[in-house]
Amino acid sequence: MFVTPWFGVTILPIFFVYVKVLNYFREVSRETKRLDSISRSPVYAHFSETLGGLGTIRAYGQSNRFIDEFGLKVDTNTRAYYNNKSADRWLSTRLELLGAFIAGLAAVFASNVVISNSNSGIPSSDNFASVAGLSLTYAISVTGLLNWLVRSFAQMEAAMNAAERILHYSENIPQEAPAKIAELETSDSSDDENDGVKTGAAKRAVLAKGVEKPSAEWPSTGDITLKNLKMRYRPENPLVIKGLDVEIKGGERIGVVGRTGSGKSSLLLTLLRIVEPDLGDDEVYEAPIVIDGVDVLRIGLSDLRAKIGIIPQNPVLFSGTIRTNMDPFDQYTSEEIWNALGRCGMRKSIEELPELLDAPVAEYGENLSQGQRQLLCLGRSLLKKCRILLLDEATSSVDFETDTEIQRTLREDFVNCTVLTIAHRVNTIMDSDKILVMKDGKVGEFASPEQLLADKASIFYDIVKHSRAEQH
Repeated sequence: MFVTPWFGVTILPIFFVYVKVLNYFREVSRETKRLDSISRSPVYAHFSETLGGLGTIRAYGQSNRFIDEFGLKVDTNTRAYYNNKSADRWLSTRLELLGAFIAGLAAVFASNVVISNSNSGIPSSDNFASVAGLSLTYAISVTGLLNWLVRSFAQMEAAMNAAERILHYSENIPQEAPAKIAELETSDSSDDENDGVKTGAAKRAVLAKGVEKPSAEWPSTGDITLKNLKMRYRPENPLVIKGLDVEIKGGERIGVVGRTGSGKSSLLLTLLRIVEPDLGDDEVYEAPIVIDGVDVLRIGLSDLRAKIGIIPQNPVLFSGTIRTNMDPFDQYTSEEIWNALGRCGMRKSIEELPELLDAPVAEYGENLSQGQRQLLCLGRSLLKKCRILLLDEATSSVDFETDTEIQRTLREDFVNCTVLTIAHRVNTIMDSDKILVMKDGKVGEFASPEQLLADKASIFYDIVKHSRAEQH
């Protein structure tokens, strides 16, 4: 503008075009970047799932199907990525065109000054050529700077969709209830309706009765009372447990049986509050789960789950060491860990390892056999000295010897512990104190095995009869 003042007239139109191009590009760039991020997540999820199940995929000859599914997901992601890059090239072409236009205007105006001065007979200054050259150089360099500014602004806005996704996952998706009693006391109940099923159920319980603070020794006996317990996996889904009424005395061994879909595993999920009980719309609140006189909906999730041991059907181990898998929170001494390993029948196997308790455990415990993983989970429960133990078909995928070892440990080391066992093999629960037969989400039968077997019309008698027939 100093060299060629007429250039100032073009600044406003050029600025207007820059802003127009930027705003037009921003929306496309932001949305295509969002589509790219959304479509990339299934690619990584599918890849991870495929790696975890390679053995099963190859065993069933489904390699080509998984390759095709992975290709479809990559293609979907590539379409979004291609659109994003096409929009980027669209912007680049127009910015370069504007840059060339600015540089051209600077050259035209400088040439016009020289021509005008020559025609009018005005002598040019000695340094005009150098100043005009400097003007043209800066016109080209400023163009590159403006291009970088426009591109950086658009890319920053598009990249902020990562922060948007994090905020969505952390704030807009229903969360679990607070982990600790102190957090439950301070949690805000004003936004109860917007917090989802899990948090909403717990907060409604707190609003009705207040927070409970059990003693450090809780539960001391392991009494479990289920009163009109209902549960559904999603608000729009039908009830899976449809009003369960059961009283279990402390120290009793309960076998849970039933047909597929009767609600056996759902019962264990509800006891651990992995899925919250459905409280319905009743104005009068009645505690659906009470353990040793404490309403479990009025305490923190960690406070509840720390007191309950569970041995799942598929044993859960993490990459680390034997010690970190047995005692992840470093609460017990080495002597206590060795004692627990001895009681669950794993001490000899661990002593044969060079690193002993510091022996590595691969991801998912793949360097251990299925039976060893299950025994380690049993040892973890022994270490906790819990008063309530849940077994979700814990012996369904182990050999006979491991099954015998697990049953021996349960008989000898969980004498005063309330044990709920979901049965896969009926013979594993025949020595239970009582049998809970689930039928369509309700109590079908609840009595001792002897009483149920004496009644040939009972559901349990029919289950045992079919089980023995299959064995023969």
